[in-house]
Amino acid sequence: MALAALTGLAALAAVLVAPPAAGAAPQLPSGSPAAQSSLWVVARADGIVVRSSGLTWLNRSSAGVYEARFGRDVSGCVFTAGIGDPGKGAVPPAGLVFTASGHQSRAGVYVETKNSGGGLTDLPFQLTVSCAGSDRAVVGPGGLVRGSATSFTRFGVGRYEVVFGHDVSACAYRVTVGDPGAGLVYYPALAFAAGGHLGPYGVYVETKNLGGGLMDTPFHLSVHCAQDARTGYQGSAVVGSVGDLVRGDGVRFVARTGAGRYEVRFSAAVESCVRVASVADPGNGLVYAPGLVVTACHSSSGTGVTVETRTPDGTLSDRPFQLYVDCGKRALYDESISVLSLNVQGTDSTFGPWRDRHGRLAAWMGSTQTVPDLLVLQETPASKCWFLGGCDPKDYEAVFGLMARIESATGVRYRAALLSTGTSVEGWNPLYQGRAVLYNPQRLRNITPVPGTLAIGSAYESLPLTPALRASYPCTNPPANWAAYCARVDSTTRDTKYWGPHWAIRPAAFARFALVERWPLAVHSVDVWDVPTDSNAPGPDYALIAQAEDQLELAAPPAPGSRLFPPVLAGDFNATRNDIDNEVATGTYAKYEVAAFPPAPPASDDVVGVLVGEQRFFPARFAAAGTNTRFLPTGGPGLCGDLPSRWSDHCAVYTELVSTP
Repeated sequence: MALAALTGLAALAAVLVAPPAAGAAPQLPSGSPAAQSSLWVVARADGIVVRSSGLTWLNRSSAGVYEARFGRDVSGCVFTAGIGDPGKGAVPPAGLVFTASGHQSRAGVYVETKNSGGGLTDLPFQLTVSCAGSDRAVVGPGGLVRGSATSFTRFGVGRYEVVFGHDVSACAYRVTVGDPGAGLVYYPALAFAAGGHLGPYGVYVETKNLGGGLMDTPFHLSVHCAQDARTGYQGSAVVGSVGDLVRGDGVRFVARTGAGRYEVRFSAAVESCVRVASVADPGNGLVYAPGLVVTACHSSSGTGVTVETRTPDGTLSDRPFQLYVDCGKRALYDESISVLSLNVQGTDSTFGPWRDRHGRLAAWMGSTQTVPDLLVLQETPASKCWFLGGCDPKDYEAVFGLMARIESATGVRYRAALLSTGTSVEGWNPLYQGRAVLYNPQRLRNITPVPGTLAIGSAYESLPLTPALRASYPCTNPPANWAAYCARVDSTTRDTKYWGPHWAIRPAAFARFALVERWPLAVHSVDVWDVPTDSNAPGPDYALIAQAEDQLELAAPPAPGSRLFPPVLAGDFNATRNDIDNEVATGTYAKYEVAAFPPAPPASDDVVGVLVGEQRFFPARFAAAGTNTRFLPTGGPGLCGDLPSRWSDHCAVYTELVSTP
């Protein structure tokens, strides 16, 4: 259809608003897209996150159905996605991807991946979230739903123009079929983009069925005009069907390597970035033949992206496309770490069997969609065996059972950084229990120095206040149905197969983590337990914990300036004087500040809480403070629920540690 005919049709459109006057040079609007914190995720077909920015967690609930959760409300944003291998593997099979607002949270994005026939199928995908400051639009059946567009025109079935407040003719466009709210897109469809047919301020969009026929369907549109060095590398390429580079941002060259196969080289490494491409005309023409586009990192170059364009049935075929890469990261001052500290009461059945209590915890995580980065557990059973024979629980059964219940409730596969136990208790029927730290590997990596890399301290049982290497409890007799979970216990080979990569002193266990998206920023988690003291002392001297932490800092210092958070102490603060603020002020907890404790002295001396190191004492880039604190479980009488619903005799404490510049 000629442009003149399209313009005439536009005059009869039900919705028509003239674009701003043309003639001004292309420029970024105030508050450019790149000036915002980047939110994106690259995921495998099975829902495992490979890399991300701003992601809290990703859940695959069934074949082809995923939900990504970010650290902020994204319900007012635009979601574009593409099928793409996360690494340098083969370009994945042709497929479709659809987006919508989260079905579980306003911080979520719902994603479906489908085969070329429209059936739900697991496929690797790459998702970008465009929020305030970027050129973006969500279009539904009634027109513009949200975004920064100034006007919208529907020319007819499946033909639209989205107009922005500045010249976008030199920009790159990516468009994804997606529901404007939190619904579903029931009918498979394709979306294509081109330069504006009404002028340089517009983006022309067509939506079609898989056979190529025009059909109305909602879509999400994002526009990239130029990169901004303040947030990291971003780039784009607008490529014709024969492999000609029409325009780009940070592109060195483009080569067509075969039918429907292209290589795009950028001026910077893009292996650790997100890549989303759309079939789109490089000018303001039309895309007559429907097609799909998939991406992967180039096999031999860190600056290259492999792009394949295909017909809807998967056959390689030349198509014009527009590619966007984003290497930006969420701003440091937006980062937070969430911690749930709780006593799981060993095998004591006062508050119900431990299996039931673990089930309550997992159910709370599932119902509230709360996924802490760290679970710091006290009195965690490792195993209990009777001298007459038989074990219940078997090795790691309590830990693995909790991990399995959490996975069932949330889809998140926690790992165990450590399970540190001392000597057994309960005499003839020994119970081994201690301190465990579980972490969400979608958010954190365990970078604790492994045994053998440091040589300080003494054997675990000799000097209780000296840091020493300590093995996690051996996973030699786990329940048969969870034997594979032994591989989720971080370890390295030493004297036993499951020698844990952590430090331990009698009252504390130590692990260090890095945020996945900001390697190698590290976080300490120290689980405090009761500290033996001299009989003449007035009470436990928790300053010794800080002394031990100082030794660990000297033995394994982080890279200068690389730390985001000071050390975190989370766990049982038993036998305290029930006046945490005073104890911090008077130096009992030297170098630490209160992050989360019950608001009033508890009835018992069994106190679970979270402390955070003072910035002036530790090489942290930011200070940190606790916020959004909850004492759990809630409901019923008392601060932490009635007795039948309790997880333990302690309150559990959940808090988010937010960096404060």
